[in-house]
Amino acid sequence: MRTSFVYTIDAFDRAPGVIALALLVRPAGTRWRIEPIYHDATLRPLGAIDCLTTPAFSADALLDAALTYYPAAFATCPALAGVRSGLTGASELDLTLSPPVGWEALRAEARRRFRTLRFRQAAAPVG
Repeated sequence: MRTSFVYTIDAFDRAPGVIALALLVRPAGTRWRIEPIYHDATLRPLGAIDCLTTPAFSADALLDAALTYYPAAFATCPALAGVRSGLTGASELDLTLSPPVGWEALRAEARRRFRTLRFRQAAAPVG
């Protein structure tokens, strides 16, 4: 039986425990498909991305998901605007292929901020 994971991210600008969004992580062979469930209706993903695919067990999978679905938390990153404009019109971001232009720079800029976000994890068997 497969196991999916749900990660919640607390809102960075509110009291601890206030959830901004949940990330549904579905294993798909050597990849993870990650989709958002927004608890805060004012939040928007990068572009129109509604599905992110990362290599399974990538050390950067949660960082990539946070950048994709919670870009407001990384608004001070200079590379964010360029990455956002490069994703205009895209509904899926597949990082198992090549990342978009500027993605590696954005990751580097975002790491410090990412470490301050509060995550929780739950596992759910899916049959």
